[in-house]
Amino acid sequence: MHNLHLIVNYILFCMLNYIELFMKHSAELLKNKTNENIKHLNINSCIFCQSENIEKFAAKMAPFIKDRVGAEDMLFNLVHCKNCGAAFYDYRYSQNEVNKIYTNYRGEEYQKNRQKYESWYSKEINMLIGNDQNKFPAEIQT
Repeated sequence: MHNLHLIVNYILFCMLNYIELFMKHSAELLKNKTNENIKHLNINSCIFCQSENIEKFAAKMAPFIKDRVGAEDMLFNLVHCKNCGAAFYDYRYSQNEVNKIYTNYRGEEYQKNRQKYESWYSKEINMLIGNDQNKFPAEIQT
């Protein structure tokens, strides 16, 4: 069980680093846009390696996120780069939506609301994200 915690923690660490890199590149892409309400970018190449060898898949906003930001159902694209393997969405959240997503991020209310939509997202999983094995709460160490 201890190894499982390490594996989950490593995967989550990688995902969070990827999201941080993605957010940085997204901000750079939008910096020069004049319309604050731009939500969908016309993506023809990878935002990381600029390869045009990409494929797009129809996607929907996760119900948990949709509820958190008060959004309507909408379709957008998950873009996959066949060159570097990156995956990202062509949808960009407004600053107001970003604020709603990250207010009290990983707090008790966040965890409970997310678990309503994603039953696997337990209090223990919420606590594991971003922790190394020396910081795991005693009740979930094995």
